[in-house]
Amino acid sequence: MDKPIHQIVAVAKNGVIGQDRKLPWRIPAEWDYFVNTTAGGVMVMGRICAEEFGVGLSGRDMIAVTSQKDLAMPGFRMTGSIEEAIELGNASSFPGPIWICGGVGVYRATMPIANRLYISLIHQEFEGDTFFPEDWRTHFPIEVSRVDVEDAGVSFSKCIFERC
Repeated sequence: MDKPIHQIVAVAKNGVIGQDRKLPWRIPAEWDYFVNTTAGGVMVMGRICAEEFGVGLSGRDMIAVTSQKDLAMPGFRMTGSIEEAIELGNASSFPGPIWICGGVGVYRATMPIANRLYISLIHQEFEGDTFFPEDWRTHFPIEVSRVDVEDAGVSFSKCIFERC
């Protein structure tokens, strides 16, 4: 049986998810939520996101999608397509879901197949050059959970959305 596929992302009020290939904020409670939520699962992301991590996180399988055939990154399994990453994720010994962790192209490509969206809606704007797809609510219209949090002077809502 295939594992569920979930997207996980933090998005500023103005849709920003990145600036200069990094997160434009430092919110420890949001980062802890991300790390704890994805533990035991399979994280799938594009090469640029994987480079931001530097080294894979422990307690989960880490898969990076890249067109650079000979690229190797510590802590990551490399693959040339999202489809292959999903296959590797389904075969992984880690029992948790497949977590789609970015970037924008990977989010867009997997919205039609993802079961849930775990989204931290940050209640302020940030400067950035990378934006989450604006049409995400058409893919995930049903809000099933919302928890409001404040940390480091920033308020955000940890939400879970599902498709119909």
